[in-house]
Amino acid sequence: MVFKRILFSAYTGFAVAMFASLLFGRGGIFDHTRLSEYQITLEQNLTELKTINQDLASDLKNLSSNPETLRQQARSLGYYGEDERVIRIQGVTLHNTTKQIGSVLRRNDLDKAQPVIFHIVGITAGIAAFAVWTWLSRRHET
Repeated sequence: MVFKRILFSAYTGFAVAMFASLLFGRGGIFDHTRLSEYQITLEQNLTELKTINQDLASDLKNLSSNPETLRQQARSLGYYGEDERVIRIQGVTLHNTTKQIGSVLRRNDLDKAQPVIFHIVGITAGIAAFAVWTWLSRRHET
């Protein structure tokens, strides 16, 4: 009878730990949902990066083939021809011509100690099942 209690307790602890791991563990249901949301964010970022890449490729083509575009870009970077003069007016600011380069995405990994939590939950559930079974069997005997 004691062997059955121990076996039942071990099975209960294992089942509870596996169920908790299925829901909350790495690769579990909640982690899968979080990864799906992260995948959508990555796809949106990739689309944005493709657009930026197309714009930069177009700018490169213009800079490579059109000398006037090259001169304008050089001026915006502060380079001027020998025969050119720079006139700066107080209170007037130049517009920003820098390109957006995209954003860095980082995934927050799950806590490393998470599997230990499942072991603790499983052991606690097993001990609780053993205690309940013992209490019920003693109560049933009287």
